[in-house]
Amino acid sequence: MKKLGIYSIAASAFFAASVSADPVSIAIQGNVDPICQVSGLGPVNYQAGILNSGATLSTSIPGLTVQCNYSSGANVTLTSTNEGMKSNSSTDVVHYTATLNMATLTDLTLDTSASKSSVGAYSGSSLLATGETAALDIAVTGAATYAGDYSDTLTITIAQQ
Repeated sequence: MKKLGIYSIAASAFFAASVSADPVSIAIQGNVDPICQVSGLGPVNYQAGILNSGATLSTSIPGLTVQCNYSSGANVTLTSTNEGMKSNSSTDVVHYTATLNMATLTDLTLDTSASKSSVGAYSGSSLLATGETAALDIAVTGAATYAGDYSDTLTITIAQQ
């Protein structure tokens, strides 16, 4: 009887080992859509006012969000089409500064008397990936000499680094 019990245990172990199944692998995947955008800035027309008045002419446009969720970061560019507000009737240009004031990231400023565009390079961060609050401040720094209408188009561009 003792031998039968030992053979039973050995046979059970043999069948248990040969019945086990192969492991099953399950692929788990996900996706995050890429975003690089400045939002909250609808069509805006800033009327600076009388350009030869000597008054301080400035405005702040709040409620913007700067967002780019690439781990490599983003380049943000402020570009002036005319390198200032250009006269429609002469070669006169009235300069201004435009500053993208961000809550925690370094501000980006364009001075049209010095350049047509300004680029800020921002490292990838959770703040930039989820959206950094910002305001666009515009201050007219020059004065007009000649009569007429003056205009410019300021463009904000954001792209993956």
